[in-house]
Formats: sequence, structure tokens, C-alpha cells
Amino acid sequence: MARIFLDVTNTVRSISTTPNGIDRVERAFIRALLQAPNEWDVAYVCRNTFGFMKISKSRVEHFLNRFSSSEINVHSKNIEFQRIKQKLLSIGPFIRLEDADIYLECDAIRHLGRWPYFKSVRKKNNFHHVSFCHDLIPVKFPHWVKSNEYVERFRSGILVATAADTVICNSENTKNDFLEFCHQTKILPPKLTIIPLGCDTIHQTERPSQYQLPCKRFVLCVGSITDRKNHALLLNIWSEFSNNSKMGEIGLVIAGSKGNGADKIIERIKLDPRLQKSVIHIESPTDNELSWLYGNCLFSVYPSRYEGWGLPVTESLGYGKICITANTSSLPEAGEGFTIMLDPLDHQNWKETIINLVKNNELRLSLELKIKRAYIPRNWSMVSEDLRTLLSNIMLTLNK
Repeated sequence: MARIFLDVTNTVRSISTTPNGIDRVERAFIRALLQAPNEWDVAYVCRNTFGFMKISKSRVEHFLNRFSSSEINVHSKNIEFQRIKQKLLSIGPFIRLEDADIYLECDAIRHLGRWPYFKSVRKKNNFHHVSFCHDLIPVKFPHWVKSNEYVERFRSGILVATAADTVICNSENTKNDFLEFCHQTKILPPKLTIIPLGCDTIHQTERPSQYQLPCKRFVLCVGSITDRKNHALLLNIWSEFSNNSKMGEIGLVIAGSKGNGADKIIERIKLDPRLQKSVIHIESPTDNELSWLYGNCLFSVYPSRYEGWGLPVTESLGYGKICITANTSSLPEAGEGFTIMLDPLDHQNWKETIINLVKNNELRLSLELKIKRAYIPRNWSMVSEDLRTLLSNIMLTLNK
């Protein structure tokens, strides 16, 4: 039977921070293989300069269990991270990928493109490479990323992914973008399959105690702050609300890490007197804090101009809250017909829709009831099951 090697480098390197979408996908894949049939030959590896180092199953479980806990503060996570990292760099054993092995990873586009070891071992061995494509935004919209160097690094990673045997895309839109890239570069595309993302709702909630929420009633926007996410649209709308006695009492909570273009958004929140009393930024909230925010918000907004999937939309629906989203890219897929979709550039329509949802309690509650009755949440266990099915089919092919 084929051996399966799951690359868990992201999980090892990101245990000191709040997990992003890529981290969550990798952790779902880890859980999928931890629950794999006993007859499967599964190993976990971490990349370093010289190759792949094997990590024991018990240590991988330790990463998942310990560092998913919100009770451990960031400082203690950093200390633990440095201790484990030093130990990992000093031990092996190193793993050699061979013919008929399956190598599964979640971040080839961002990391494997400029790793000489991977390129050399790929030429020498005929292992089955399974890659995950989150999006192609840096090459499709290079003006939204931080540097030309990052765009080129991303492009080199895509070329590695196009040479994979199987590429998993998170949406039909991402799959189409991948095929478009292959067509433009005259590359024969690999086998493409789709595994949509999911979310796990958390019943244990925790109010973000270190932050003073601006208003009792608030709208929530979750996601990293970048130019692409279109937070400026929301700030423009809330600055106009400051002149309205009723809407001026509605807060906007922006929950997410700082990305490219975040500084000007954060600076505006701090300095614009029209926003100081109604808008707050919560950087890197824990899962329990996010659960509280979703549970207590009026509804959520997600005006992003382009996405690979749109995890905050899935999360909002999972918590039973209506989400106003942009009508672009993969967001209609993520919304599954349960969101309000608007042109991300139509300021007036967004403003009027937000006002209507705030003031019309009957409308808002009816939309929530529709979600409760008809929406079927997709959790990470379903993502894991889809992955196991895919790997099972690949192994059947390899073992013929």
C-alpha cells in the first residue's frame, strides 16, 4: 500500500499565532489522517533546508490539542514554539520520498516554489504529489499584494503546483482561475478536484475583555485587513453614520490580523473623530472570542473584492447570522444562497442595505430563521472526510 506523507510545516511554524485559513485547512487534513483507517501507512513531515523530517503522531496531536487552546496566552505559546522548534532542528529522522508515495501539502504556492530540495527530489522520484490551491490572487491581481518579489515567488509556487499530480481547489472559482493560469502559460493542467472549506462553531464563548466595544449593538467584519478586503468601504459608510442619531449608535467591529494596506485603515480608525466612538479593530481574536462576536453581532459584512473561498461567510452562516457579501469570485459559492450579495464598489447600496438590516428587525430575524431551517453547515469533519475519500481513490489507482 502507498505511504502517505502529510507536510505539517505550517502547523509547526504557526503555533504561536492565531491560525489563518491556510493553517485551518492543514489542521483539518491532519485530523483527517489521524482518523484514517489503521491499515493506512501515514507519516507527518516538516520541511527544513535539507529535506523532510519525520514528526511523531503523538507530537502532531500535541500541536493540535495544546495550541488550539485559547487559555494559553501568546507569550507562553511563543516560548513553547521556540523550544519545540529548536528540538525539531536538532533531530530527525529525515524521510526520503519514493515512487508510489503520496506527498500531501497545503502551501506549495507560497513555499515550495523556491525550495531547491523539493525541485531536485521531484525530478528523481515519481511520488504522487497532492497540492492544495487556496487562490491565485497575487498573480491575478498583483496590485493588491505587498511587493513584486512576492508576486514572483507566488508565481514560481504555482508552477510547482501545476506539476503536481492532483490539485485540490477550495471552490469552482479557484479551479477556473487555476485553469486560466495554465491556459495563459500554455501548461497542461494537472487533475483538479474541489473540496470546499468548512467551519466548526464553538459553544464556549469569551467576550474580548481587553477591548472596549464601542456600542452595545454592532455589526461584525471578520478577516485580515488588506486593500483587497475593502474595509475602506465600511469606514466611509460608518463615517456617514456619525451624523445619524440612530445609526451612530451602531458599532462596527473589525476582527482580523494586519495585512498589506492595514496601516492606513488602523490609522484612520484611531484619528478620524467620526469613527473613534463607533469602530474598533480587534487583532487576532481567539476562536472563543470570535464565537462571542458572531453570537452577539446584529449581522456580519464581508465586502471583499476577490476571494479564493471566503471563510468568514461560512462562519457567519454557521453561527446563524446573515452576512452581506460582495457578489464576486467565490463568495456566491460560500454563501450558498443564504447571503445578501452586493457589488463591492456600490457604496450607496451597501449603506442602504446595512441601514435596512439594522432598523428592520423583522427582516433580519426572518433571514436568520431561513438560515436556521434550511442551511446545512459544513464543518471541518466533512472536509476531512472528503480528503480521506480522495486519498483512498488515489491509493486504489497507485496500487493497481
